[in-house]
Parts: sequence; C-alpha cells; structure tokens
Amino acid sequence: MALTCRSVRMRSIQGMLLAMTLVATEHAWAFKILEPAEHSRLKSGQTVTAKVDVGSNPGIVKVRYYWYNELDETLVEQEEIASESRPPGSKIGDEKIFPKESVSGGAIVALPVLVSNADKNPPFGGLMKVPTEAIGPMRLLAVADISRGRLGTRSEFAEIVVQVEPEAELASIEFETDKPLLLGRAGQAATFGQVDSLGKIFELPVVGQFADGVVRPIRSLSTGTKYQSSNEKVLKILPQGLFQIVGNGRTTITVANRGKQASLDVTVEVNEEPNEPPI
Repeated sequence: MALTCRSVRMRSIQGMLLAMTLVATEHAWAFKILEPAEHSRLKSGQTVTAKVDVGSNPGIVKVRYYWYNELDETLVEQEEIASESRPPGSKIGDEKIFPKESVSGGAIVALPVLVSNADKNPPFGGLMKVPTEAIGPMRLLAVADISRGRLGTRSEFAEIVVQVEPEAELASIEFETDKPLLLGRAGQAATFGQVDSLGKIFELPVVGQFADGVVRPIRSLSTGTKYQSSNEKVLKILPQGLFQIVGNGRTTITVANRGKQASLDVTVEVNEEPNEPPI
C-alpha cells in the first residue's frame, strides 16, 4: 500500500524523536564527573569537591580519582598493588595506573588522589587536592569499580579537563638539561651519550621556579610558554613545542613565559644522512 507524504513525514519525525530519546537516555545513564565542572578554572594546590553521577550503575563499589597532565596519554594499564608490599600505615591507594608519556613513551606511575565509596559525602566523591605542581590544562580521571558478582569487577571511566593556574608569580625559568646541550655522534661512537640523527624530534624539559618555592613544568605551549630558535636550519620548532634536528651547527633556544626568559646554547653534530631502520 502506498504511503502518503504526510505519513512518511510523520514516521521520519517519530524516528528522529526516538533517536533523540535514546541518545538522551544513554547520556542520562552514563557515569560522569559533575564536580569540578568541565573547563573550570582552578588554583594549584586548591582543595575541591569531587562529585560523580553514577548513572545506571548500581553495582559501583568505589570510585578512584587521578590527575593527569595534558601531555600524558590515556590509561594504558591498571594493576593492583599487593597489600603485603605496602609499608605499615601507608596511605597509598589500592591501585596504580600507568599512563604513557606522549613523547618518550615511558610509563608514569599515577596513584589515586582520592578513593571513595557510597558511605562518603557526597557518595563516591569527597574532598581532594589539585596537585601543587599543576599548571595549565589538567585532566581528571574517575574510575568506577563495578561489581559483577562471581565474574569479579569491571571499570567505567569518566574524564574532564580543567585549567589550573598557580597564584604565585613566576620567578625564573630553567632548562633541566646539560648546558650547553650537545646533540650528535661521530661515526658510530655516541660521543654525547646518545645517538641523534637528522629528522629526530624531541622535547626540552623546561621548568619554572615560582615564588611559592614550587617548581612547575612549563614545556607545554598551553602554559604560556613561547620558543624561539636563533637558527632554524639547525633546530626547528614544531607547533606542539617540540624540536626537530634539521642540520648541523649551533643555535640558541630562547624560552619566554610570564615576562621571564631563559636561553640554552645547542650544538648539533649528526650524520648528514637521516637515520633509517635496520634491514
């Protein structure tokens, strides 16, 4: 039987309403962080309240909270710490999480800043401290452990990004590396302790000494740091605040943040041919 334009249009509208309802319902049932709010502005070392919406997860046993720097990758591994390995009176949480550093790929152990259950106020939340050394965008990860009876537990994840700013003023900037920095090799001998090549991309660890005595990482451009290379035919600055070896020679890297400035002399002596994987 042929459908009229009106009936087709009504069915289309009904389908759209059903899809919107399903999306809204799914969103309402999702485990999510309510406080602190997404993109809120916090202070380094500030005590804030953590609050979550457990959604349609009645079997939640506990929720763990972790702070991550914006340059750290998402959770890659989770394992329990054996209770007998903890010293008496230790306040270390039950689990540790291993994110990967975005550039080096090395594992970073992150311990929970808060472990909460249903008896807390608010339930599965509570007071926690923003890391004192935090600056710029920080990610807060909440991990809910949900009981599955004999099957053990499963995890639900929720994450937000907040902006953290220290109240103290920046006193000075420092490069946590050799000065001057020597990059390269002579033949097959790693004369500078590492093997570098044309095209290699790396980061420079830059920290700021603040008036409150805390040293904070300011390598990321999102912390307000700006870079300049006096010779981009030697070291080129990439948009992410990384550096790329493009030639041999000398250059001076200048970094500026909050009205402060620091410089680092760099000498590059690498093989002219780009490094290639072995055959």
